Amino acid sequence: MRYENPLYLAEEAATLDLIADERVVLGVSRGSPEPAERGWEVFGYSDSKDAKGADMAREKFATFMSAIRGEKLAPADPMQFGPGHRLRIEPH
Repeated sequence: MRYENPLYLAEEAATLDLIADERVVLGVSRGSPEPAERGWEVFGYSDSKDAKGADMAREKFATFMSAIRGEKLAPADPMQFGPGHRLRIEPH
């Protein structure tokens, strides 16, 4: 989970669930222990404060769980939806 985009992963899981007639059971790991020192920087991330990047994995897992619960996470275009409207991932 450390190097995954949590919203993209939630969309992929939802799509797979639709294809599988709602029979998908997910198991998600935050990842194995980081073998490289500050390995996340190789993947283009720079926001970890933890020497092994575990804080990134926890934060992304929390966002993933919010997305698959259907929480509205993304601010919508105010020209289309009006001010203050938020969107959930689709499909849900």
